[in-house]
Amino acid sequence: AWYATGVNTLPFKLINQKGIQVTNAKGVHAQQLSEFLFAFILDDYKQLKEVYKEQEQQVYNSKRTTQSIENQVILFLGTGVIAKRAAQVAKVFGMKTIGINTSGRKVDQFDQTFLLRERATIYQEADIIVNLLPETKETYHLLTSEDFKAMNAHTLFINIGRGTITKEDTIVSALKNKWIRKAYLDVFEKEPLNDNSELYDID
Repeated sequence: AWYATGVNTLPFKLINQKGIQVTNAKGVHAQQLSEFLFAFILDDYKQLKEVYKEQEQQVYNSKRTTQSIENQVILFLGTGVIAKRAAQVAKVFGMKTIGINTSGRKVDQFDQTFLLRERATIYQEADIIVNLLPETKETYHLLTSEDFKAMNAHTLFINIGRGTITKEDTIVSALKNKWIRKAYLDVFEKEPLNDNSELYDID
């Protein structure tokens, strides 16, 4: 975490002592992160990485087939400004959108919303699961092995929220044990990622 994103690293005791006013620019990253999210999704569904590797090897693979994201179910952990913008884009592609938040309240751009504590019962409906929850005491290491085991084996998991939502070892186990199909991670539990992290070696 850094001072431009999140509040978990701010010295609030000192801030309160000095009477310093803290402000934010809510939603300033919504468009950029939505674009990153769909870059990840399309890279996966259209197999762009694999096609590029074939191009480098001068291989013309006419048998390769790709998948459409239309009618795919995308589940967002968090329904804030960034998630709403991403869900809006998802609906343009014809996707079904599910939102998970602490209250289960209805939010624009989401076809359905559920309580955070109900998440494990909803995972099976999703093809893609995106974490956009902030880092709080309640969300720190929120996603455990049991969460990933409850997901579909074909699930694409994307974290563009906070890396501390789960332990690095948990993600590694989820991928090695094929509890999920693939993960795109824009953030990590510890940043920068250690040079010897197993995440570098998992395909």
